[in-house]
Amino acid sequence: MGKQIQYKQGYKYQTILGCFKSHEDYIKNAIRDKGFKTDVQKGNYIMAIIEGQINQFYLEEEKQRVNKKINTQKLQMDIKNSQEPIKKVKIPKNNPYMINDQIF
Repeated sequence: MGKQIQYKQGYKYQTILGCFKSHEDYIKNAIRDKGFKTDVQKGNYIMAIIEGQINQFYLEEEKQRVNKKINTQKLQMDIKNSQEPIKKVKIPKNNPYMINDQIF
């Protein structure tokens, strides 16, 4: 029987696919001049490249997700703060600091 290879587990399929897509040119360049005897060797080589890159890709993806969430929360807070009513202050008419309805 063939040897069973244990690949890294725990990444979502979208993360794995994103890693493949973002490293497509790198993979093509890496396998171009290699002399593989079988397609299995080629597949194993490609998977080794992905295994080496997926954690960094995942961390960058998470960082972008967190930054997007923070920006969304900031925007929601700005909207909430801008919707608060402005408190009107009553100024007495005989105020000595008012000339022509302007405060000095």
